[in-house]
Amino acid sequence: MDSPNDTPLRCIHYMPEIRLETGGVARMVIDTVQHLGDAGVEVTLVTHDSTDCPGSWSQPGGNISVVVIPPAKSAPLYVGPALKKQIRQLLDQHDVLHLHTPWTLLNPAFATAAQQTRTPYFITLHGMLDDWSMTQSAAKKRWYLKLFGRKLLEGAASVHCTAESERDQAQQWCPQAKMLVLPIIVDLGPYDPQPTPDEALQEFPHLQQAGLQLLFLSRVHVKKGLERLLGACSALKQRGIAFQVAIAGPGEPGYVEQLKAMTRELAIDGQTHWLGMVGGSLKRSLYAASDAFVLPTSQENFGLVYPEALLCGTPVIATKGTDIWRELEEAGATISDLDASSVADAIYPLQAMSHAERTELGQRGRAYVKRWLDPGQITQQYVMSYRLAIGALLR
Repeated sequence: MDSPNDTPLRCIHYMPEIRLETGGVARMVIDTVQHLGDAGVEVTLVTHDSTDCPGSWSQPGGNISVVVIPPAKSAPLYVGPALKKQIRQLLDQHDVLHLHTPWTLLNPAFATAAQQTRTPYFITLHGMLDDWSMTQSAAKKRWYLKLFGRKLLEGAASVHCTAESERDQAQQWCPQAKMLVLPIIVDLGPYDPQPTPDEALQEFPHLQQAGLQLLFLSRVHVKKGLERLLGACSALKQRGIAFQVAIAGPGEPGYVEQLKAMTRELAIDGQTHWLGMVGGSLKRSLYAASDAFVLPTSQENFGLVYPEALLCGTPVIATKGTDIWRELEEAGATISDLDASSVADAIYPLQAMSHAERTELGQRGRAYVKRWLDPGQITQQYVMSYRLAIGALLR
């Protein structure tokens, strides 16, 4: 007779929309599903919007399939019988369920069906119970936790946090929950060999200009701290430091216009370059062409852009607003306080470094990330966690 570890593991991941423009959660789900599938897990991604799912997932014979279900606009208060039946049928065909974010409105329906079918479920928080996050729309979040969220979290086989800092912040909102700390699965393939600056140098003329090449790459959102970076650039200019700062990422047009007005008031608009959304090999080349990646965020969960930059050999400046700040510090990143002056102080030493010194710092970060985020090891930890949860229900 086969042991449980010899039988194929069948797993559902539910994520409402797979659109990369929405941020790092979609990217994390894509990479997790892909690596689990590559490891032999039979994964079904359930979503309402499969826009950015890889085309290979739709091909027959693979380990990954995509099921698009209708949205439940009245969830969590009401989910129609047809959708409830579809969810129940999906769970009957799988061994484990993995949900994403505590605020996803259909999660309670999935969790209820999982309990009915004795299917263990996991839920990844994605930083949404971090201290800063819980100050945003605070009353609504506390209401949701009281009515649905705490029961959802404390009924999970594991509440998945990506760093110890996240676990420490989240535990107060679900004190009875079983917490699991595992890094996200990062696809290291595109970073080996190490990306080069050539493509970005051809695409972006500002990279040929004099001074430190600073890069902000993220959603242009108030929590990301771009105002701090712009204020820091103004302070650097007053100190006589030459620089160019590139801002890559989508943002709400009105907010972007406010920031552009800020650059004019600070008299740094001539050194600020708005690149819009940058992806693929061009994004990796842009990291490689930059002297520093700077994201002085108020809150970031794993912050995939940080290890991305380090994998490209680019020094990083972060804040304790990211849950992985301890790991980044070990990788050689500078951790700044949450104000423009501190960000400027973190950037300032880079201008005195030689190219060789910056390269050495970048290589230290790259080597650390490749050890820390080895995808094969982390994928197996996910698989082991799933199997342990299944075994616990069988006992």
